[in-house]
Amino acid sequence: MHNVKKRKDSSGDWDMFSKRLKRLLRDAMRLCGRRKSLAVSKYESLRSGIERRLTNVLEESWKNGEAKRLVKRLRRHRQELLVFLYREGVPSDNNHAERMFAMGW
Repeated sequence: MHNVKKRKDSSGDWDMFSKRLKRLLRDAMRLCGRRKSLAVSKYESLRSGIERRLTNVLEESWKNGEAKRLVKRLRRHRQELLVFLYREGVPSDNNHAERMFAMGW
């Protein structure tokens, strides 16, 4: 999303699209971090809310070409996108993999 804003077409509704998507992902990662401190029913309710918000973003008719491209990709990989909310121990980022790559593993 940073590359689109810097180098590509960030016109039209890109700002709204990227703002909503970033907020959604940030909230999902925050929820993952709170998993152990929440009752199961509360966690599942909040997780369902994240899923609904994702559905809304993916179903919206975006005008920006880069937003459309990213939505298509997110739809294709939706099952993997929020897997960290369903499986304990699955990280919400790939920082570990990036560190291992940087170390030459």
